[in-house]
Amino acid sequence: MPSDDSLRTAMQTVVLAARANGLSCLDGVPASVLADEHFTASAQRAKSYGFDGKTLIHPSTIGPCNEAFSPSQEEVAVAARIVGAAAAADPDAGVVVVDGALVEELHVEQARRVLELATRVAMAGSGGGESAPGRRIFAAS
Repeated sequence: MPSDDSLRTAMQTVVLAARANGLSCLDGVPASVLADEHFTASAQRAKSYGFDGKTLIHPSTIGPCNEAFSPSQEEVAVAARIVGAAAAADPDAGVVVVDGALVEELHVEQARRVLELATRVAMAGSGGGESAPGRRIFAAS
């Protein structure tokens, strides 16, 4: 079985195709149903490649998957700064600087996705989302 690293280019190509077509993108079902360090590493790697979640076949993997794909407080804070700076910027500027980094429209779009996901996670955790209370199952919307 190939390692995830050997599949990196293929996996990132899938993510790029999904983004180009406005689609969510889910990583495949893990080979193991155990919610162990291998599953956690696989989910974190998929998130780093740009996937929105994983397809799951065993309930024990729901919690670790939610943990891996939920935006951290730091990710939400950075996203909020990016969106705020873009909103306050001159519309003809093209780029803005946030935390010493150039931010273009593609970064603003990514930041908006993070904020939207954080809102959906908060709603699901409070029972206000479409999934069962406490279950934030990351699937295509």
